[in-house]
Amino acid sequence: MTSRPPTSPTPADVRTALADLQIADLRVDEVDGCLYLRGAAQCYKSKQLAEERARSIAPSACLVNELRVAQAAADDDAIARDVKEAIARVAPLAGSVQIDVREGVVTLQGTVRDEEERSAVECATWDAHGVTQVRSHLDVVSGEVGDPAVSEALNEYVQRAMHIAPGQIVVQYRSGIVSLSGSVSTAAQGEAIEDLLRWHDRVIDVVSHLRVGAAEPLAGRAS
Repeated sequence: MTSRPPTSPTPADVRTALADLQIADLRVDEVDGCLYLRGAAQCYKSKQLAEERARSIAPSACLVNELRVAQAAADDDAIARDVKEAIARVAPLAGSVQIDVREGVVTLQGTVRDEEERSAVECATWDAHGVTQVRSHLDVVSGEVGDPAVSEALNEYVQRAMHIAPGQIVVQYRSGIVSLSGSVSTAAQGEAIEDLLRWHDRVIDVVSHLRVGAAEPLAGRAS
């Protein structure tokens, strides 16, 4: 086994830094030189905060966030209220959005003015407390939107929903077909991104060219 440089943080250091986040069964494992965060976070915000904090003390480490989001028994009515309030904050004119919540899974239906508003509504929904999955079936009523605009919106949607750094992957949309390129940490992460996009109402099919391995930001975004 390769010896660790004296100044490199250990898994125990990372675990100590995350101790106050109340992550159940928290483990920080080192596998093939990568640090894996494992356990059950209370919400997506907690999962994201754990990753940010781990990166702050181990900025050069290969970090894989495998924390699960383990909610208590979901109160769908409370989640629906939180989602409605979250949407109202970012898109106060999106009054034609219907929200259905079942066991933490939120389905969005209705109309929005443009792709920017749709992206804002979807991102706000993901950030609401207790949400475990978002299924978006929102339609844009302001006319036909070009493929480049849809590509841009889908890139932002994936980055926000999956906590992926800008440029790590590229989502290219053309006439209902999504092409994915770039790198993901694990095969499971790539599959999650594909599943997320397949639920989008504008997407007919997803073609993945994602590589599994260390992420390297791509130089530009295809249009």
